[in-house]
Amino acid sequence: MTAQTQEIDRHQIALDIEADPAGTYDRIARSEWGTGLDRWLPRHMHAGMVRYVLLGIRPGSFMQAIIVGDYFEACRRADDPNRAGLFGYAMFLHNYAPGGCFGSREHLTGWIRDGGLLGHPDREAERC
Repeated sequence: MTAQTQEIDRHQIALDIEADPAGTYDRIARSEWGTGLDRWLPRHMHAGMVRYVLLGIRPGSFMQAIIVGDYFEACRRADDPNRAGLFGYAMFLHNYAPGGCFGSREHLTGWIRDGGLLGHPDREAERC
């Protein structure tokens, strides 16, 4: 696959995420991780989380705080639905996301640098 083909694929995946975040997450991760989105995260946050996990696209400041485990900062930056659902983020990341994408600032920056789950062939082993 050429770099241009990969770029087209990433663009199409980004469009698919906007249209159906949970379905795209299930299809690309080859799992039922999309059910975790519906169960644990506010709907308006689905696409941002899936873009981050699959493509390594930097999320907003609230989600970055969640991903690195800074819950004080997350509380400060959260809107009302996210503030009420903080526990859900921990459950989602622990049960429905690759372990290497959360837990520290280093994991966040490395995940973004590498292009997410799809950006690195060795990540195949991290899929459930």
